[in-house]
Amino acid sequence: MSVSEADIRSLMMTSREKKYYMMGLLTIAGVDEKVSGKELGIINRAAKVLGAKVRKRDLRGFDIERIAGEIRRTKVRRLLLAQVAEIANADRKLEPSEVKTVKFLAAQWQLPLPKIPGVEWEKVDEPKGEEVEKISDAKREKLESGGGEKALASADHGFQFVWVIGAAVIYIVVAGFLTVLTAIIEAGAGAGADPANGLLLKVGMGFFACLLTGLIVGKLSTGRTIREPAIGVVLPQVAVVGWFIYSVREASGLSDEQMKFLIIGGVVAGLAQYVTTLIGAWIGEALDRD
Repeated sequence: MSVSEADIRSLMMTSREKKYYMMGLLTIAGVDEKVSGKELGIINRAAKVLGAKVRKRDLRGFDIERIAGEIRRTKVRRLLLAQVAEIANADRKLEPSEVKTVKFLAAQWQLPLPKIPGVEWEKVDEPKGEEVEKISDAKREKLESGGGEKALASADHGFQFVWVIGAAVIYIVVAGFLTVLTAIIEAGAGAGADPANGLLLKVGMGFFACLLTGLIVGKLSTGRTIREPAIGVVLPQVAVVGWFIYSVREASGLSDEQMKFLIIGGVVAGLAQYVTTLIGAWIGEALDRD
């Protein structure tokens, strides 16, 4: 059975399912310099369709028994076994431990064994207990070593432009809400309020909007999504600041020197907001770890 992108998308996997699905594909991924491009392509296609990524630090939790337990839906299990068979057909040089891994997963999920050229399933013993643990440890070590770099790199969704757009939309909504909230607070403070306090409030709310946007995207997105929300926040800022600088120059007739300082101020503010969003995204990613 050849697995299409539509097959993968149709299951609408949760963030957790995506993570362990990709881990499942890596259980039989080649971990040497002779790994085939077709094999890597199957893994990379799944990563891009799912928007998922397996990072090196994720391998600390790499455990075949846990992978089997975390993937609970029968449809997802069937699809994973089908893709495992695809990788096996592309590889054609599975190690005995990898063949045993496939048999273990099929047995745990009570599913038919996939057809893999050269494999006679009746001659393959199903691993149990301590043997499963040893297979997991050995595979983890290989993936973490230099030989596993290609396989691990293939399990990377790459830059997700959709989250740049998503972050921009989220930022506009969050910033709009905080702007209204700021106006309500200032109205409550009355006309006698210190203007400096009002300025600090606006600046603080602006940075909080960036932090919150990064956190939301980092938490909701699958895989490592750090740069995308930061870029998404800066894009609306560039448009607004560019329009503001153009309008100010046209209306006030500022000198070139004054305009230079205004532009430098805008760039510094944009960089500060970019870094703030990165911090928020990092926090969101940390909260999403399991």
